Amino acid sequence: MEKKKILIVEDIHSIEIDVKNRLEEIGYHVHPIVLSSEKAMESIENEPPDIVLMDINLEGEKNGIETAQEIQQNFDIPVVFLSGETDRQLLKQASETESYGFVAKPFQQAVLFTNIEMAIFKHDRLRKLAKENNNLKYKDIENHFYAKYIFIRSDYKLVKLDINDIIFVEAAKDYVIIHLKDGKITTHSTMKKMRQVLPEPDFIRIHRSYIIQYNKISVVKYPNLYLEHYSEAIPIGALYRSNLYEMINIV
Repeated sequence: MEKKKILIVEDIHSIEIDVKNRLEEIGYHVHPIVLSSEKAMESIENEPPDIVLMDINLEGEKNGIETAQEIQQNFDIPVVFLSGETDRQLLKQASETESYGFVAKPFQQAVLFTNIEMAIFKHDRLRKLAKENNNLKYKDIENHFYAKYIFIRSDYKLVKLDINDIIFVEAAKDYVIIHLKDGKITTHSTMKKMRQVLPEPDFIRIHRSYIIQYNKISVVKYPNLYLEHYSEAIPIGALYRSNLYEMINIV
């Protein structure tokens, strides 16, 4: 049985080593520990874990709460907070991130193990339910019940778009850029919201910064792919590679 992979984001060396040793003792594979939000994102992009253990206080500009929110917006990976923080306001903010658990320091190994296993189980269950919902949504598309158009806020107006005209969507901090056959539109939104609006499997996420229309793919040459009506390479994130390859009809 393949070991579950865990990423620890923690900036106190003695604690991170203790957690790492305990997890390896009970059979998990622990990725190299990272200290900051920026390094966490790089690690997830390069070697996706099954779960992230996140301290609330981190080095750098973003704390653990902000990092967990970014992980939720960009990756389908559960986060469990591991922290000795006692500030009620901070704990309240942590609870609002829809994390999969919270383990207080100092912790017992059994409590940590239970939180990890429950988080992985819950996440797998939610993923299966989401897939079932997407299958039902796709049946609606086949029966023409699903909206063919979306409306995008741009320049203080609502712009009607035919989803078939969308080549891909690109993240740009607090905005997204929707690339079309004959131009592009920028709107204040998130990739998470765009995933909810654009139907699968017609639109698939291939990178934390890119959602593409499947029918527009012309060439796949990992770590990039190329789309019709767009000359530049689009990167494929390691986290999304297997899902992309499952959808492609390879002869």
